[in-house]
Amino acid sequence: MMFDFILGGSIAALLAVYLVYALLRAEKQVARSSEAESMNYIQMTQVFAQEAFERIESEAKITLSTLESGDVLRTQLSILKKLTRHTPVNTTQLKRAIGARVIHGEKYQS
Repeated sequence: MMFDFILGGSIAALLAVYLVYALLRAEKQVARSSEAESMNYIQMTQVFAQEAFERIESEAKITLSTLESGDVLRTQLSILKKLTRHTPVNTTQLKRAIGARVIHGEKYQS
């Protein structure tokens, strides 16, 4: 059980670091070219960010439930819910747009 907690926390931490890295790379790409030319890169980063955020939130819940129980757990989960409140991105629509560009160009373009 403790190994799962350590592994889950490590995965969440690595995802958070990689998420920041991906956002910085997308920002750099937009600075080098126009936003329209970088749309695939931007949308892929949005999809990754949404999915990574959901995974980090899930791992945080698992970690909290491993460490706490009862009223303390409910309090911590309530705090987590407030900290992770966000407007979700429509990843299905973004994935379809990315896929359409890949099919149209018959290759992957960043």
